[in-house]
Amino acid sequence: MNFLQWMAVLGILLLILALASAYLRWLPVTTSLIYLGFGLLIGELGIGLWQMEFIHIASWMEHLTEIAVLVSLFVSGLKLRMPLRHPAWKSAYVLAGPVMLACIAGVAALCHYVIGLGWGISVLIGAILAPH
Repeated sequence: MNFLQWMAVLGILLLILALASAYLRWLPVTTSLIYLGFGLLIGELGIGLWQMEFIHIASWMEHLTEIAVLVSLFVSGLKLRMPLRHPAWKSAYVLAGPVMLACIAGVAALCHYVIGLGWGISVLIGAILAPH
């Protein structure tokens, strides 16, 4: 598939999620799970639309994950609607500080030692999968 076809697939996925967001709010399903399911559907386990070895796309996949982490943090920051001196920020500081760092470190160590990935990509995967 060429770039335009991939952008059409991505646009359809985003449109479906935007239209279904009101229904997803009431279900015990996150958008991350929907994205994972969509990835499995178009991958080798599903209809076979994506048939590529990850070693061949590792360089641009690394940049894509960096962008995903930045966008995710930016959107999460936009959702916060309290002044910085509000007492509710204390739990956010604890969760964003030591808890998130421990989660990132744990996933990175698992990816590095169990799966055998390099430290750079392991930390990126840990940052993406960390709760935010």
